[in-house]
Amino acid sequence: MAKRGKVTEEIKAKAKELLGIEDLSQKELRLIPYVLYVAANEQRIELHRVSIEEIDILKKWQVNGWLSGHLSTQMGMSKEFWLAANELLWLAYVEHDD
Repeated sequence: MAKRGKVTEEIKAKAKELLGIEDLSQKELRLIPYVLYVAANEQRIELHRVSIEEIDILKKWQVNGWLSGHLSTQMGMSKEFWLAANELLWLAYVEHDD
């Protein structure tokens, strides 16, 4: 495992395999934990907590069908994205021997 939370070639390859993301950015990887928290809890993005660049990422994820609904009132998430995002976070943040 590289430095905790850093995008590595392994993580980029997994993002491409699972979601078709050609070049996962550090900003996208760092946004995932917040989006998963929101999906599991309050189900709405607090717009004052995200940057314009992050809003653009969220909109892209909506276009791809991974997020649904109105982000700031009732956000939904596809099971595909939930599972893939958790896999990416495991690779990026959890110490493992694989």
